[in-house]
Amino acid sequence: MLKVTVYKIDGDCMEPTIQIDERILVRLRSHETEPPNRGDIIAYHFPQPPRPGGPDYPYSEFLRRVIGLPGDRVRIKDNRVYINGEPLEDRYVFFKDNSVETWVPGDHYFIMGENRNTSRNSDCLDLVPDGLIVGKALVLSD
Repeated sequence: MLKVTVYKIDGDCMEPTIQIDERILVRLRSHETEPPNRGDIIAYHFPQPPRPGGPDYPYSEFLRRVIGLPGDRVRIKDNRVYINGEPLEDRYVFFKDNSVETWVPGDHYFIMGENRNTSRNSDCLDLVPDGLIVGKALVLSD
């Protein structure tokens, strides 16, 4: 049985692919779901610290593109993304002065937003444990 949920986008990290106020469908994961592939757009939980005097939300949900798979070496240098030493054909590389090199541990994925020059690094790229992935984006629409 296919289970989906609708996400309304409220940030600009995935522009120009996904615009603010767009709605997309995300196929929710189950134990039979295949793992994400490089290039997939995923929804994931991002743990949040408690907020003094405010409501406690254990996590926020974000959408990002999968760049690195478990076991990959990801390097970002001179406005290019390299996976295991090979340049990634990536039409959304708009870096300011970022230089990153990391190994993607087993059961993690290296994710990035598309709008990399307007997003803070911590909002735009990260290592996400497989267990925090909610699902894959299915449909992009207005």
